[in-house]
Amino acid sequence: MILQFKRANKQSVMDAFATIHGKLKPAETLFDKIQSGLADIRLAMTGAMRKAMAEKPEEFDPRAFLKAAVAAARDICRQRFEAFGSAGQASHIKPLALEKMAATYR
Repeated sequence: MILQFKRANKQSVMDAFATIHGKLKPAETLFDKIQSGLADIRLAMTGAMRKAMAEKPEEFDPRAFLKAAVAAARDICRQRFEAFGSAGQASHIKPLALEKMAATYR
């Protein structure tokens, strides 16, 4: 199931999460958390990159900064997976062929 958050209304987001995860928190709280969660990841990555740049100003390889940013994003995502009850649920996801996935966008 693909969610397009810019176009999704609160009820469609709730319905999708109910299908995937079962019990949910109130719609307002869940929808707001999803929207703010995206900003949290960007802020965590930016903060980690700035910190890495400040600690080693002589370092010029962007891969070093990106490593810190990816670690920060991973930590935020892990927290979100656990908070929403998604952790350990990967085995329940059925793969979808590229052609079928593309058809959902038509």
